[in-house]
Amino acid sequence: MEEGTSLAPRVSKQDDAWRKALLAGDIAGLEALARNDDPAAALFELETYINGMYRARIIADRVKAVAAPVSSESPTLRGVVSNLRAELSDLGSRVRPASQLAQEIRARIGWRVREFDLGLLRRIRADGMLSPALGAGVSMGAGAPSWPDVVRLLLGETLHRGLAGCGKSRSVLFSEQSVPLSVAVTH
Repeated sequence: MEEGTSLAPRVSKQDDAWRKALLAGDIAGLEALARNDDPAAALFELETYINGMYRARIIADRVKAVAAPVSSESPTLRGVVSNLRAELSDLGSRVRPASQLAQEIRARIGWRVREFDLGLLRRIRADGMLSPALGAGVSMGAGAPSWPDVVRLLLGETLHRGLAGCGKSRSVLFSEQSVPLSVAVTH
């Protein structure tokens, strides 16, 4: 791969060919496209497809959950739900070839793949679709307790107040008489 080639994520000029090959499961066609297309465009096409398939699975599961009570009364809806189940039943085998090709392209790009990944994150952020998930450890740098310490503090407060095993509701633990967590941490 040439050093000066941009790795900004973008739709391929061969988008229609990618779509047809991906939807048909045409492995030979996908391999040819992955070999001959611009690496950033090929990676974007593959990873967009993979993400879209998993997103479809999540939506399908939600539709099935909502439609279950109604589908027993509606043969049409029952057919739609059944087709949806069949279509997405073996998601792994449909996504696997695309995933393998994406990994091969990533290996071919080498360390510069980070340029693609950062560009993809920028694109996702610009579309308003980025939701970072931060763990409890992030706040520890600001002086907040770790998750095990929070659990110990809450357990200690519960035992101190004699609420363990007495059947009182959880709301009692966090009533106005409770010591605020910030006070408990500093004392």
